[in-house]
Amino acid sequence: MNIQAVSLSSGDTVSDAARIDLSRFRNGVGLLANVDSGATASYTVQLSWDKIHWNNHDTIVNKTVSANGNLEFPACFVRLNGTVTNGSVTLGIVQAS
Repeated sequence: MNIQAVSLSSGDTVSDAARIDLSRFRNGVGLLANVDSGATASYTVQLSWDKIHWNNHDTIVNKTVSANGNLEFPACFVRLNGTVTNGSVTLGIVQAS
């Protein structure tokens, strides 16, 4: 199992990008976004094939609370884009072996 996390903290607008292991993609990718208690957030999960061109995830868009989703189609990178005050948003990226 491969587990990664990226975070968006107060003052940030874009998180680091996490690389998706495409050799494990056949088992799917879980995306679990967690908004800290007391934080005010508006965020979107974004996907890319080259870290230059970014597309919004189909369902985890303009969220203000914690949300879960997955990747049904391959992408090379994933990140958070948005704003947060008084805390952070953490995106867990889970790939089965």
